[in-house]
This record gives sequence, structure tokens and C-alpha cells, in this order.
Amino acid sequence: MGPNETSFGTLGSPNIDAIHSQSQPSSFGKGDQTVTDLKYRDGREVLGDDLKWNSRADGSNSTYCANTFHSLTSDLKNVVETTLFIGRRVEIKLYKLALYDKGGHFDWHRDSTHGENHHATVLVALNTSWEGGSLLLRHNGQEMSSFESDSSSESGSEHDPDSLPSLTAAAFYTDVEHKVEPITEGVRLILQYDVFVSLEQDDP
Repeated sequence: MGPNETSFGTLGSPNIDAIHSQSQPSSFGKGDQTVTDLKYRDGREVLGDDLKWNSRADGSNSTYCANTFHSLTSDLKNVVETTLFIGRRVEIKLYKLALYDKGGHFDWHRDSTHGENHHATVLVALNTSWEGGSLLLRHNGQEMSSFESDSSSESGSEHDPDSLPSLTAAAFYTDVEHKVEPITEGVRLILQYDVFVSLEQDDP
């Protein structure tokens, strides 16, 4: 890593302080504008291109990369192609890392699309502890929740940097409304991936 780069930890053991120091206030789309309104959305974020993760918690290089972005992205791609978009090829691209600490929230909204073939979102909760902050999903009059308090099974525990962390994910189409309820304690870290769907179908 270069002298001006910051280690954000690993997927299984994120460095919350480093992430917060490099983050910026979250904005959202309103019509043809991008705005910031803490009453509607109170959170912070780091864009995907700015994320830098070590492959080991001590910052050293590791030939075992099961807990790297590449492995996680590959796993997410396989799941999405066999659930949301059967028979289609998809590309999973990291859009940003969202951080919600105490009081953080995001009211009902649909995700802005980043291309004509952007048709879904995948959210991955990292191993941190929080209270509140449930993700609510709403579509065609039906509502469900995900990412309940302390949803990560390894929250607050020691994590082997050479093992694949156990992470919780939620995937949904871009026409699904969703909401992040207020965080009452702790910090909620979420990786947000855009799902782009190929116009070509896989061969049967």
C-alpha cells in the first residue's frame, strides 16, 4: 500500500475508525438532482473505487484470498445468477460501502440505476455490532425485513484472517422500495453492489 492509502481492515474484521475517517456524508437522488438531507438520510459512505482492503488483518500479503473482494464477488454472482436472474449472465460491481452509526437512517427509496442493464442491488452486512437499523423491503403491498440487530453471526468475535467470514446478504430488484431504520447503538457497515444483467442468455 502507498503512503497515502488507508487500511480498512478485512471483510471479516473491518477497521471502523479508518473507514469513518475516509468517508463522506451520503447523498441521494431527488429528481434530476443529488442532494443531502439528514432528515431523510443520515449516513456516510466510501465509494467502491476508493476502498482498499488488506488480505490479512495484520496488513501482510496472503496467498489464501478466500476473504477478498474477488472471492466474495464471485460467490455473489453465482447466487444472483441462480436466483434472481436464472439463465442470464450478470456482472456484480461494488458501488460503495455505507456506514450508519447511532442515529443513522435512510427513509423509503428506490436505488438510482447506473445503466440500462442495472436491474438489482446486493447488500452485504460486514461483521460489526449494532442495534436497530433493520432493512425494510416493500413491493406490491408486501413488506419484509432483513439485517436485524447484530445480524452478523461473527459480530464482535475474533476472526481468522485466512478463513472466509460468515456474512449476511440481501438481494432485490431495483424497483423494490427499501428503508434503513434508525441505528440505536453501534455501527452498521454495508457493502452495496450493483447487478448488471447481460442481454445475452446462457446456453441451455
